Amino acid sequence: MSTINEMKKALNDVVIPRLRERGFKGSLPHFRRFRDDRVDLLMFQFDKWGGGFVIEVGHCSPQGMMTSWGGHIPAEKMKAYYLNFNCRERVQPRKGGSPNDWFRYDSATRPEEFAEVAQSVIPLLEHMEEILDRLPIENECSEETQEKIAPPFPSGEDGKPGVIRRFLGFFKQN
Repeated sequence: MSTINEMKKALNDVVIPRLRERGFKGSLPHFRRFRDDRVDLLMFQFDKWGGGFVIEVGHCSPQGMMTSWGGHIPAEKMKAYYLNFNCRERVQPRKGGSPNDWFRYDSATRPEEFAEVAQSVIPLLEHMEEILDRLPIENECSEETQEKIAPPFPSGEDGKPGVIRRFLGFFKQN
C-alpha cells in the first residue's frame, strides 16, 4: 500500500470518527456540516510531493455561494477550496506557510506511525471549531477583499460577457 493510502487509512480510522461525532458528513478529502446559519467545510489537502497534509476549514451560507463570475454553487456541492482565501484557514501543527509546517508522515513506515500522525490531529479539533466560529461566511466577506483576491472576469468592450465569462458560462449551462 502506498504511503498516502496508509495515511488515509489512519485518518479514516482515527480522525474521521471524531469528525462524524461533531456532525461532519462526507469522505476524504471533503467534509460538510450543515447548520441553521451556515455550512462548515473541511478539506484534507495532501502535499503533491507526498508525505504531508494540512486541513483547510471555512464555511458558506446554507444557500451555497455565488462565484465571482456570477455562477451559483449549492451548499451540497461546496468544497473548502472554492472559498476565497480570506474565508478559510488552515489547521496545522505549526504556524507557517511551508509544507514543512504541515502534518508530516514522510518517515512513517508502519501502521502505528501513520496512526500516530493521525492522532496528532485530534487535539487541534477544538481549535478548528474556534476558527469556524470566527471566520466570515463566504459571500459575507467584504467585497473589497474579495475583489483583491478573486476579481470578476472582465466584460467585452460592447458590455457583453468577455471570452472567459462566456467560456465559464458554457460549463454552467451544460
